[in-house]
Amino acid sequence: MIEWDDYWKDYAASKAEKWLISERDKIINKYLNRIKTPKKKILEVGCGFGSNLRLINSTRKDVNCFA
Repeated sequence: MIEWDDYWKDYAASKAEKWLISERDKIINKYLNRIKTPKKKILEVGCGFGSNLRLINSTRKDVNCFA
């Protein structure tokens, strides 16, 4: 059986995808900043690489992300 990390290990985001990730990140962070709790949780339901969750995990210490 193929594991999630095996499937995505060779994946690299294109320039267009990186731009979309950065645009989504701006929107997500805008809404996260409105939440007044000290520790926020994000649950992503769907498929894909989880690029925005990885970015949020690397840049924000007040957010826990789950996929």
